This record gives sequence, C-alpha cells and structure tokens, in this order.
Amino acid sequence: MKPVFANAIIASEVNPPLGEKPIEWLLLTNLEIDSSEKRLSILQYYICRWQIEVFFRILKSGYRVEKLQLTCEKRYSPCLAMYLIIAWRILYLTLLSRFDPHRIIEIVSRFFLLCRCFL
Repeated sequence: MKPVFANAIIASEVNPPLGEKPIEWLLLTNLEIDSSEKRLSILQYYICRWQIEVFFRILKSGYRVEKLQLTCEKRYSPCLAMYLIIAWRILYLTLLSRFDPHRIIEIVSRFFLLCRCFL
C-alpha cells in the first residue's frame, strides 16, 4: 500500500464572542499549502463544505426526504425540487438571521406568503 501524504492547517477563531474560548480547527488536505493564499483558499473550501453539510441535514432530517415513498420519477422529481428550494431557503434565512436579524421578520413573512401561493 502506498503512503498517503496530507498537509495540516490549524485555524483559530480571531474574535470569539465575549466569555467564549476561540474555536480551533485542524484541517487536513492533500492540497499544497505553500502560501498564505493557498491556506486561505483551503479554509474557504472547508467553510463551504460545512454549509453543504447543514443544507443536507435540513433536507434529510427536517423533511425526511429519504423516507419519501414516491417510486415514480414523474412524482419524485418535482417533490424533490420543491424540498431542495425550501431547504436552501431555510439555510439562507438561518445565515441571514446572523447578519441582519432585524430584516429576518420581513423576509420570513415573504417566504411564507410565497409558500402559501404554491401549496
């Protein structure tokens, strides 16, 4: 068996919330990390990966998409498309609430109005 080489990056939270310890991550990659630009790119990849994990958790846990009993593609595809849109919107609202909590009520009400139009 051939050896597998990996590079490690330790990333630390710069400005943790008051009274909280900074979060530290140990990121493993097979990509080169010979410059600060490359290390920042890898950190961005991991940030995106986490958002993808959250998206699929919403889809699988919140809507139990895997348990749909739709066997016909004609029924399954539109249903899955609707669930994907709703899961994306919930993820978007979650992220938005962290950055602009005052606008979230307006956006959520628009979202539910839109959902009522389609249901």
